[in-house]
Amino acid sequence: MTWLKGLQDNSIDSWGELCSEFISHFTTRRKCPKTMGTLNDIVEDKKETMRKYVERFTRAGVEVQGAHDGLKCFIFESNLCDDCKFKGKLGL
Repeated sequence: MTWLKGLQDNSIDSWGELCSEFISHFTTRRKCPKTMGTLNDIVEDKKETMRKYVERFTRAGVEVQGAHDGLKCFIFESNLCDDCKFKGKLGL
């Protein structure tokens, strides 16, 4: 509704044009910004190497805007496998 109300007066001349503008604005191919929720969804797989997990987490982490590094570290550690040997050494 915000998008629709934000259109300039007389900027749409037909139903087809409205549909086209709507689709281009709300397309699923549009790149969505990463959020803290995105980071929270990145969990280390039991069969995954630590290097792969770190790469996946870091790749997403640099795209999260305005997130405190301490919170990123907390999420990173929380999402490690329970039997990960590295997990116990992070607090040292």
